Amino acid sequence: MSDKKLSIDDACSSSCELVGASQGLRAFATDRLSSLNDVSHDDLSVLGGMIAAVVALAEKHKTEMLQLEKED
Repeated sequence: MSDKKLSIDDACSSSCELVGASQGLRAFATDRLSSLNDVSHDDLSVLGGMIAAVVALAEKHKTEMLQLEKED
């Protein structure tokens, strides 16, 4: 992370991105993976990519929250 001062707006934006990504993951899993008989390799690849993205956003948000806490 850079030496840029983190604002509460940045933290809120990061939080919203994380919530949106997790909602998208839930919607995809519910819609596409609800029937175990119809799961394709592409579906699993998309799911893996979405999980990786949510994890990356969560790690970014955690880092930003720790930085914001240090600035107070």
